[in-house]
Amino acid sequence: MKVFELIDAYLYKKRSSTVKKIGDIEEMVTELYNPNSQIWVNFHDPTDEELHSLETKFGFHPLAVEDVFHGKQRPKMETYEKYAFIVIRTLDRDNSCSTCQLSFFIGDSFIVTINKRPIPAVQKVIDRCMKNPLILKRGVDFLLYNIMDAVIDDLFPVISTLENKIEEVERKVFIKATPSLLNDLFRLKRQTLMMRKVVWPVRDIFNVLARRDTEFIRESNVPYFRDIYDHVIRQAELIDSSRELITGAVEGYLSIVSNDLNVAMKKLAAIAAVIMVPTLIAGIYGMNFKVMPEIAWEYGYYFSLALMATAVVGLCWYFRKVNWI
Repeated sequence: MKVFELIDAYLYKKRSSTVKKIGDIEEMVTELYNPNSQIWVNFHDPTDEELHSLETKFGFHPLAVEDVFHGKQRPKMETYEKYAFIVIRTLDRDNSCSTCQLSFFIGDSFIVTINKRPIPAVQKVIDRCMKNPLILKRGVDFLLYNIMDAVIDDLFPVISTLENKIEEVERKVFIKATPSLLNDLFRLKRQTLMMRKVVWPVRDIFNVLARRDTEFIRESNVPYFRDIYDHVIRQAELIDSSRELITGAVEGYLSIVSNDLNVAMKKLAAIAAVIMVPTLIAGIYGMNFKVMPEIAWEYGYYFSLALMATAVVGLCWYFRKVNWI
């Protein structure tokens, strides 16, 4: 009997209406296509040997198993003869700027989930199933809905927090634009792009599930997937709004910086003009010509100083009036 420590299986027997946790992989495989039971096999942070058992023990297609091994697949859905293979992505719990893959194999009476990193949404559903076996009683497609719904709903607080951060940075930008705020905006933009990579591609998957284009989704559970599809559309719209807010904040920052530069250039031009006029007057009277009437004038020196002072005061008054200084 081979027991894998990082594989949990939850078996629901229709006759007893109870959920039992099993660890024997041979028993898992035996129950996989048993019409009298529903089984959920969850691989959490599996080893290569455990992932290899997806092909050798469970009999899943090598290409699908390879996609699980790589762990960098974009969200997609592929249908095989006895099961469907689904990949979605969710945010990494420890780093909102990276994502992790959550893979599903779903058949008529089984669902297999594989996540190489801890996903709180999956653990929530596990706890819910242990408390309420009726979730498994309603079919593995209803369990698939519960897992996906928990994953999607966990994104709403992240999106809300992201929006609040964007609005706060935007408010600070229009108070005083600093380089650190621009760095914050680009960091938020990276997070928004990562969120978009998580949400946008799964729309097609939930659209397929909501339209029941696969035989493994029962008619009675279609409205639930339609509800998730509506949530995903709403999240996509919120993310697009966040991108527009960031773009507007960056444009506002650049406009403010450009305006500040223009103001600084005006002040420098005004100061240069104020300095240049006295310099011009001094330069004229500093020329070595013999015939200069004011040179021999008794009050010529005082006249030149008064002329400089008058010019400086006049220019300062004018530039102050036009708000250049």
